[in-house]
Amino acid sequence: MGTQPPLTNPHPYHIADEEIPWGDYSEWYPDDMMGGMRAKRILGPGGAIHHSETIMGILEIDPGRSYPAHRHAAPEVYYVIEGEAECTFGSEVFTVKAGSTIRTPPNEWHGFSNTGDVTFRAFAYWWAPGGDSSVLEGPLELKDP
Repeated sequence: MGTQPPLTNPHPYHIADEEIPWGDYSEWYPDDMMGGMRAKRILGPGGAIHHSETIMGILEIDPGRSYPAHRHAAPEVYYVIEGEAECTFGSEVFTVKAGSTIRTPPNEWHGFSNTGDVTFRAFAYWWAPGGDSSVLEGPLELKDP
């Protein structure tokens, strides 16, 4: 799921937000899409804190921008921190706002469109069922428009 530069964190027990870089996901997503979307991997392979069986991070989508429909083998949970988005998960379309929790089963098509006036910000968590960490390595598949 993309890469981040190595950290030079001097603190053994905490990492400040500004010390965690936004990831480079150009290998997975078109450049024009990443102009309105950012992902920061806090925990996981290649994350600020290494872990081989989980990925935890922050997703941001600018107003009027979208994270197009995609799918991946890892199950995922989003918790919306700020903003509002129209979500398409499978054949269901619904709106989420701060405080909403969204569950994504493995290989389910899902995407977001920021319909609000502020940046959509969500906490994202992926895990490796049964310890099969290969599901965290991809590939992520974008749905044809």
